[in-house]
Amino acid sequence: SIAAGFNEPVPANQQSFTDVPNSSTFWQYIERLAGRGIIGGYNDTGHCAATGVPCFLSNDKTTRGQMAKVGANAFYPNGRTAGGK
Repeated sequence: SIAAGFNEPVPANQQSFTDVPNSSTFWQYIERLAGRGIIGGYNDTGHCAATGVPCFLSNDKTTRGQMAKVGANAFYPNGRTAGGK
């Protein structure tokens, strides 16, 4: 969120994930990315059994593939590079 220059305000009552309340240190950044469709979290009871659906699981490890997808979604929306290819 910071690296991509996303700094729009997030409404205090917005909560995309059951396990990321607005009191969380990272809530604002997670909400900015979720609002842009860059991250999606989990939408199944297997992953979200403790908190409900949808959940983010911010304490889980991020895989290389997940981080690559976040970077690509943030910096190359719709799969387009700066050169348009």
